[in-house]
Amino acid sequence: MNVRSPLIAPRDRATAVLLVLVALTFVALLVTVPSISDIFSVRGAAACAAVLAFIKARFVAMDFMELRGTTAQRFADTWLLVVGLISLVLILR
Repeated sequence: MNVRSPLIAPRDRATAVLLVLVALTFVALLVTVPSISDIFSVRGAAACAAVLAFIKARFVAMDFMELRGTTAQRFADTWLLVVGLISLVLILR
């Protein structure tokens, strides 16, 4: 029986997600560097860092905690969205 493999093997996906997480970490660090943060207000830089943190949290939850495709995925997505929005409201108020 010839079974086709998925487009991206799980190991390759984990490597790709890890590289995205590292890139997002560098972007978050760049936002907080004084010369770049002069472009944003303090609240704007904090909001950008928070958004990046919640994006990274979703990648970790879905790919490294293996919630992708499970019944817990919807709960995790909802929780991250609600907590992320509350955090943004508190940062930007």
